[in-house]
Amino acid sequence: MNSSTATGGERARTDHLARIGSAASERARIQLTAEWILDVFDDFYAEFLQLTWAARAAFESRDPATAVAHARRRLGLYNATVYPLADELQRAFPQLNEHEALWHGVEGDYRELVEGRYEADLAPAYMD
Repeated sequence: MNSSTATGGERARTDHLARIGSAASERARIQLTAEWILDVFDDFYAEFLQLTWAARAAFESRDPATAVAHARRRLGLYNATVYPLADELQRAFPQLNEHEALWHGVEGDYRELVEGRYEADLAPAYMD
C-alpha cells in the first residue's frame, strides 16, 4: 500500500468515525457501519487482486522469492484488515456488541450493498 492510499484510508476512517458519531439515529449508524465495512472490504479486495496478479507475474518470471512474499502477504491480508476494523467499530458503535439485533441490521444492509457484485460471494465472508 502506498502512502497516498494510506492517507486516503486514514481520511476515510476518520470520516466514518465522525459520521457514525454524529448520526441522528440508530438506523443511520447501522447503515453507516455497513458502508464502512464495505469500504474496508473494497480496499482489501483491491489489494488481494493486486497481490494475486503480482504473485503470478513473479512466478511466471521465475522469481520465487517475490512470488512467495506476495502470496504470504495475501494470506495475511484478511487478518491485517478485519481485526483493526473490528476494534474501530467497537469504539465507534459499542452497542453492536451489546445488541445482536443491531449487528443483524448491519449484516442485512451490507448484503444489500454487495448484492449483484462480481465479488458478492466473498464479500459476506469478510464479515464473518
